[in-house]
Amino acid sequence: MKNYYLKLSHKRFKTLTILFMAFGDILLCKWLWMRFIENTKVNMYIDLAMKNLNASGKFDISLMPPDYAEQILNVMKKSLLIMFAFIIIIHIINYYSFWLDKVIAYYYLRMIAWSGAFGAFLIGTQSLELGIVGYAILLLSFMYLFCALGFIYHPTKKAQ
Repeated sequence: MKNYYLKLSHKRFKTLTILFMAFGDILLCKWLWMRFIENTKVNMYIDLAMKNLNASGKFDISLMPPDYAEQILNVMKKSLLIMFAFIIIIHIINYYSFWLDKVIAYYYLRMIAWSGAFGAFLIGTQSLELGIVGYAILLLSFMYLFCALGFIYHPTKKAQ
């Protein structure tokens, strides 16, 4: 494996790292969307929370508008979209900084690669019931591992 990384040019490694991590950003956003918005259990959890509030005696559920669960779901959708936008913008800035060999971006992406390798593996093994997305997350863990190991052989010029 060491020979492969040493034969890989620094520019090629940076390109692969940025592509793999951008793929990871998009895939994990899709996974979060599937877990929190497309999940049919979300409405059940909202209804359960409303029933528990009503059972406490301190809250009258009849005062709530009939489309309350839908309103909560819309707030969740908008919140996730805003979070996705911030994540993508911050990561685009980091990818550009990494391309320019900025040390802070190198360390940030190295941390993301190592934590992503393990985290994506755990998420992927628990998400295989999602079909192609679950298997793609499992594949993503190996892509992150490729990047994490590559950081050993391709440190940024300023971090050497």
